[in-house]
Amino acid sequence: MASMDREQQQAVYTHFIRPFLSRNDSSDPGCVSFNRGSKEWLQGNFGNFSGFATLQDLQALNSNISTVEVAYLLTVSQLAQLAASPSHLKTKMDVTNIMKVINPVNFGAFFDIVSPAIETHPANFTVEVKSAFLQEVYDRGNLSSPAISDTEFLLWLRRLSPLLVNLSPSLVTSLFNIGKKRGCNSSEKIITLLDTQRLTLSSNTQREIYTNILQSLQAPTVIQQIFVQKIISLDQSAASVVQNVPDAMATEIPSSSLVFSGPVDISKINKKTWTGEQAAMFFESLGETDFDTEKLNPTVLQGFTCNTVRKMKKKRVRGLIHSCRPRKGRAKVKLEETQLMCMYNQLKGNLSQDFAEYPSDMLIYLNIKDVQGANCRSYFTALGAADFTVASSVLNKDSGLFSEAQNCLGISGVKLNGGDVEVLGNMVCTLDSSYIENSDSLILEKLKVCKDLSASQVAAMEKLLQSGKTKYGDVTTWNAKTLVDLGELPLYLTENFWGQFKSKTKKRFLKTFMPKQRKKKVRKSKLKKLFKHISARKTKRGADCTVGNITQVTVSDNAFPFGYEVTQFNLCLDIPVLKDRLDSICQKVDDSDFQTVILRKLNEAYPLGVPEEKVLLLGSVSRVATLNDISKWTITKVDTLAELLKTEDGSWEAAQSKAIITKYLETPGNSLGATEINSIDSNLCSLDISSLEKIKPDSIRNSKPLNLASCSTEQQKVLYEISKISFVSQSSNPTTYYNLIRPYLGGAPLTDVVELSKQDIHMDLNTFQSLDPNVISKLTAADVKALVGANLPDLKVFENATAVETWRNLLTQAELDTLDVGLTTSRVPLTTTPPNPVPVKTTKGKATMANTVKTTPVNATSGGAQLAKHPTSMFLAALLTAVLLQLLQ
Repeated sequence: MASMDREQQQAVYTHFIRPFLSRNDSSDPGCVSFNRGSKEWLQGNFGNFSGFATLQDLQALNSNISTVEVAYLLTVSQLAQLAASPSHLKTKMDVTNIMKVINPVNFGAFFDIVSPAIETHPANFTVEVKSAFLQEVYDRGNLSSPAISDTEFLLWLRRLSPLLVNLSPSLVTSLFNIGKKRGCNSSEKIITLLDTQRLTLSSNTQREIYTNILQSLQAPTVIQQIFVQKIISLDQSAASVVQNVPDAMATEIPSSSLVFSGPVDISKINKKTWTGEQAAMFFESLGETDFDTEKLNPTVLQGFTCNTVRKMKKKRVRGLIHSCRPRKGRAKVKLEETQLMCMYNQLKGNLSQDFAEYPSDMLIYLNIKDVQGANCRSYFTALGAADFTVASSVLNKDSGLFSEAQNCLGISGVKLNGGDVEVLGNMVCTLDSSYIENSDSLILEKLKVCKDLSASQVAAMEKLLQSGKTKYGDVTTWNAKTLVDLGELPLYLTENFWGQFKSKTKKRFLKTFMPKQRKKKVRKSKLKKLFKHISARKTKRGADCTVGNITQVTVSDNAFPFGYEVTQFNLCLDIPVLKDRLDSICQKVDDSDFQTVILRKLNEAYPLGVPEEKVLLLGSVSRVATLNDISKWTITKVDTLAELLKTEDGSWEAAQSKAIITKYLETPGNSLGATEINSIDSNLCSLDISSLEKIKPDSIRNSKPLNLASCSTEQQKVLYEISKISFVSQSSNPTTYYNLIRPYLGGAPLTDVVELSKQDIHMDLNTFQSLDPNVISKLTAADVKALVGANLPDLKVFENATAVETWRNLLTQAELDTLDVGLTTSRVPLTTTPPNPVPVKTTKGKATMANTVKTTPVNATSGGAQLAKHPTSMFLAALLTAVLLQLLQ
């Protein structure tokens, strides 16, 4: 037999063995009489040719054959035929007896036969049998192994599909586990499979599925979005969406799915976490309920805008503002500048002097005239808890408020005492270096909570520390505890400070400090600076690794790569270690020069192109990639796209982000769907108009609000037209429609903006300033007044912002006065002076006096030659000039 090929072996069985055993003229058909069991019969009559028989052949030739006895002698195909036989398998033990003789590498071929049989005749297979098959796959199939490609894994899901009917609750978690480390497509397919069997699943099984979805909160955001989209597809009504989506996953619900057709159950809403844009979708309903505003969670309160409260009673509005105040044991209500200014406008004329009863950040926008002199200290004490970064720089709030604080607290000079620092609180984050280096050392404690510090502030802080007049003592006494006690300040300190510490002390500190910073997702730019300053040392030139080869143990150290400078990092990092520990290395290396080394070595490791599973791990390292680097990457999956474009890893140059997105779209079947758009966000502005035009309305409707600030006017026009189609079904509800289309209004034409002004939408000033400048220039004072509604006073606050300043200088003072907010224009009105007599030569040669008109030119600072905007005036001027010339001839 060894000398025969497979075709010859098949011929032996077909033309000799089977005809001989099945002949009708024999007294012992099948030659079964003289065998002592099925094993002896099979081996004696078939030898090594038994594999060419079908199970039906064997059973026809020996009706008493014991498949249990000969199971280990049967081929995978024969075993599969046995398992697929109607009613053959009754119990878990029956399944175990068959599966134990099958090598896991042959599971695929086995289920390619068994699964279709179960799907065709489901009644022939009990839940116990199907559950046993599933358990065998979970236990021995090794489907979670990276060796199983995503394509093969999806094939396996199709094989398992018939086994999921009436799925047991105990098998749900294992199903999720085999797909846990795979891409979004795999996770989506698991949910889809379970969805197709939903009607057969018990409440316990569905509860277990829900629990596993909750646990997937630790999964990448893009996978959570796919889960949410799948849940929404089951029932798209807003009430059902709120009911079905896990509370902590609610932020992934598209705003368009939160349009309620009936009463809103605030108690259910209040259990979930929301974004401000989402909360605005249902915030208006708070005016129609007596739900206690004091019990609203902070994320619900983020929905407060002049648009969403426009129909509420004043008392209700004041109650909502009061509920946004700082409270112990509760997270801060995060509000944007326009929301805070709206709150202030709503309270004008009815402000209490108990400033702690208002949102801290709102106090930034109070007019000092609202504060009674005797209460100024309590005002600045409450203001000290504010986040001063919310205020636009054009408003100059920092210097203005500090000047008022100086007057109130009696501060003179640049030295602040401890009491002053305590009152000022977070305002110290806005002070210049002279105050920091000369003030009470308590200022260092206040600086710990600042969101950022300038180079001059850091220098002053270091000077104060090194003076030895702080609680941190003399420089010579500094140790590891000093670094810990400084809190977040080490993020900013320079080599002037770090030079006071031994290398061992710094490394020990980094072991605990860096994991905390990464967990908090501190900006990569800060971590880059920290590494530069703490590692400051001269580069050693040489051809050998002298610091120590980088091993798996080295990489596992939380202080890694501290101790290496770029030359040694390059020499000591071997490609096998890089390939094996790429994930950990990319997470811990923040220095741009080191990251460039990583990419170069990665290109060396994969000369034919970096595989997708490696690209997925690059993190912030990807930001130093050149277009040539990106051209070598494999980007076919949406989760790879999402990982590459994560904002916490840093921003992209437009050319690079365009290359990444384009590479993803080159894969057949990939498009700019909702999941992709959510991942791309502002990077959408790097794409060509032709690419943007391919986005479908459904994609915009099912995505999160986009940040289009970096898009050109032409790009915004394209996206606006698509969004109009996306949200046209909501156009009858002004509040809902405005909240949905607001991010795209930068591309709206004049006619649409004027139409919006008639809808009582109370447009905030940020949105107003984002409109097409050409559209703003054509809006009348009446248009703008109707458009911004209750936000009208903010025009005065933002009068020096480019968009507002340009617009007001196009109008006359008379037009601006109709707004009654104190706006002025630099436009000089067209004026005429009394006629002056001019001698004119008559036909008789006598001189007579004619009147001339002197036209005052428009001020050049008014934004251009204003006469160009008044063709009638130009015509009259030209006509008068022509007449005079005729008369003078």
